[in-house]
Amino acid sequence: MLAMSIRNVRSWLCWQMKPVAYRLVGIGFLLLLGLAACGKTQTPPDPTATPTPESLATPTVAPIAVVDPKVTAPTEHQLVIWAPPFFDAQPDANAGNILHAMYRQFEQANPGVHVDVHIKAETGETSMFNYLRSAQRVAPTILPDIVLIDTQYLWQIVELDLVHPITIENLGPKLSFYPFAINAVTFKQQQYGIPYVADVIHAVYASNIYTTTPTTWEPLLAAKRPFLFPAGLRDGFYDDSLLLQYVGAGGQLLENGEVSNPDAATAFLTFLTQAKSAGVIPDDALTLSNLDAAWAEFSSGQVSAVNTSASLYLGQPKPADTLKFGPAPTLKGTNVTIARTWAFAILTNDAQRRQLAMQLIARFLEPGLQGRWSQLANRLPTSANAFVQWPATDPYHQFLRRELDVAQAVPNGRPFAEFAKHLQTVQQAVLHGQMTVKDAVTQLRTKP
Repeated sequence: MLAMSIRNVRSWLCWQMKPVAYRLVGIGFLLLLGLAACGKTQTPPDPTATPTPESLATPTVAPIAVVDPKVTAPTEHQLVIWAPPFFDAQPDANAGNILHAMYRQFEQANPGVHVDVHIKAETGETSMFNYLRSAQRVAPTILPDIVLIDTQYLWQIVELDLVHPITIENLGPKLSFYPFAINAVTFKQQQYGIPYVADVIHAVYASNIYTTTPTTWEPLLAAKRPFLFPAGLRDGFYDDSLLLQYVGAGGQLLENGEVSNPDAATAFLTFLTQAKSAGVIPDDALTLSNLDAAWAEFSSGQVSAVNTSASLYLGQPKPADTLKFGPAPTLKGTNVTIARTWAFAILTNDAQRRQLAMQLIARFLEPGLQGRWSQLANRLPTSANAFVQWPATDPYHQFLRRELDVAQAVPNGRPFAEFAKHLQTVQQAVLHGQMTVKDAVTQLRTKP
């Protein structure tokens, strides 16, 4: 009897409470709608932002639906890329438009994937390498999935254990890279990156001084006109023009940092002393730390010849009747150049993200895209198949094709980096008259 009474009381209480509960739910729902409306009113849209399909859609009230706990939303994957400034996909630039369109196509082909590109400086305290090194120590979770990096840093991020060997062949059987490009991503007989674009060094001459482009040093000494190249010291870097002349004299760039040919070093340094005495190498050259500075002085009209890079020359107006281009002159007239390479490296260790990264890089390497984008970005493709996209009738493009065939990569590794810096130090001493050629070669052969 008592149990029956308790059940009756409970039923009566539930019946009385239902209206209250319904009213509370209704009030809560109205409050939520009011707050949502207030939020939209208080935050006006950014007038400079590009509208997206989501922001242009007309708001609708979605019906209340019962969600099956077994059904989950698709997994979101954000592929983060760190890249140098020339890889910026600005919508107002032709090169940027190509990248932007490719990202959208990749995302449409891979639902739930978003490509997020962060542009990083290549030098200075805020450089990409410094960010990678700092993040690896204090905030590894912010590291990107992919980097496009100058391969002079590749061995350093390998030593930081940020990247691991890869098999380039996995990207597809039809890929064909220039030999220098493969060498640029090789460290201790293993490949750690996927070469994408490059740059090479060559010479440019004032046509009113040089009717033909010199191939050896003798015409430079005979002309007694200033020839500029960056002979100044540069923190953390070494001069590619110096390495080019060492190779042109018969030297080899060895990963172990050994002096392959002391006679080549002697011949090159002897030329430097002769050229300095004849005024061919002006004092200004000793203050120039990069090719940009050398080009700026050449553009002033006071210098008759200069070493420059393909990317720098492609980005300048070039009156055909006032300038001539050609290989950098060498001791024996050997056509050789030093190539700088930028390569993709995959940092993520997650298997699914690595697979997505490889798919994205494969898209970058499609000859049509790589060829068209590299030309607009004033960089050279690392594949002959991509270079076919460049106009074949342009004399400068024909010249660059020949240079890419003979280009040499800067070896990876600490021993070579120390050798290159040592070579630059003795070059400075010889040019300043602080050391004889014989003493310079002796010191060069001594490990620093």
